[in-house]
Amino acid sequence: MTNAEADALIATLPKPGGLQLHREGDQIVMEGGKWGAHSISAMASSGARLLVHWRGYVENNGQTLGPDYGRAELPRPASEVARDLEPGDKVTFWSASYSAKGGWRPGTVVRATPKRVLVAFHYKYEYDKHGRLPPGAEPSQTWRKRDEVRRRTIR
Repeated sequence: MTNAEADALIATLPKPGGLQLHREGDQIVMEGGKWGAHSISAMASSGARLLVHWRGYVENNGQTLGPDYGRAELPRPASEVARDLEPGDKVTFWSASYSAKGGWRPGTVVRATPKRVLVAFHYKYEYDKHGRLPPGAEPSQTWRKRDEVRRRTIR
């Protein structure tokens, strides 16, 4: 998409709740949300890609674009929402580099979106020979698709 096409599309999209959408050079920038800014390349994007990213940014910040820009997927049933992942939940996620337990690495949910989960975890080498982490050990984080994450059964 050219910069002129991007500017024309940006001008037509709703900007709810103080969220901002504008172009800076060849980047289309989305800002004003509680999770920080997000940008995509105008030259490597299409109008459909911009709309998908903008809708995701708006919905991730608790807003909506309105009925003309409906969600692609149906809302989840209440029974599924009730068991949704929340920050602090203990989970396991698929990691090809984790040989123990068939590749399912333990972690803790940091953030969950409708499609992905941000999980904090520690690598095995961070633990001492007694299985303890050193003081101040910061966890690593990774985004995983929801089907790559499952609740951990604590025994």
